[in-house]
Amino acid sequence: MHQYIRIKFSKTGVLRFISHQDTMRLFERAIRRSGLPVKMSEGYNPKPQIAYLLALGVGLESEAECVTLRMGQWTRTGEVVERLTEQLPEGIQVCEVMIVGPNQKPTASRVAYTVRAQNADAVTQEQVDLLLQSECVSVHRIRKGKPKTVNIRPYIRELTKAGDRLHMVFDVTTTGTANPIEVLRALGAELDDVHTQMRIVRTELN
Repeated sequence: MHQYIRIKFSKTGVLRFISHQDTMRLFERAIRRSGLPVKMSEGYNPKPQIAYLLALGVGLESEAECVTLRMGQWTRTGEVVERLTEQLPEGIQVCEVMIVGPNQKPTASRVAYTVRAQNADAVTQEQVDLLLQSECVSVHRIRKGKPKTVNIRPYIRELTKAGDRLHMVFDVTTTGTANPIEVLRALGAELDDVHTQMRIVRTELN
């Protein structure tokens, strides 16, 4: 019987600008170098068996990223922390390691973000109220090279403003979720360069 270990980690600083794919590769390399007995996939190009939970957008920081490792042999959680910490770069920090059951598949139903603006009036309370009163908040996305219009209002569970901060909570469903930058634009925020005018941090993922 294999052991499953779930790791919660933060991603901050300049590493917020690397993609989800690059983050996956970074973890795979760190695991290989650490010597941890992670179960490998079969086939011509075996890879560590890692399950990632909800990709993080480029430019966003996070205090709540999550990966699950399938181990080839029993390993202490403290040893996982020690070995991985030695191999991970600055900007990636292991926050918590826990043993989970084989049937506890990594799924997300809710995600939360905190947005802090350089200008406290970049989004007003009136704009927040108007969006929450709307039944439809349409955004345009590109999927498989084709434009698509999506109503993200059903995904927005909470949206509150306090000073220069916005707190956003989104539902995650089989049809998708909302994106904090999409919500900022829907609010009417004038963002020439969102990543210099705003600090967006994922604070919860569960």
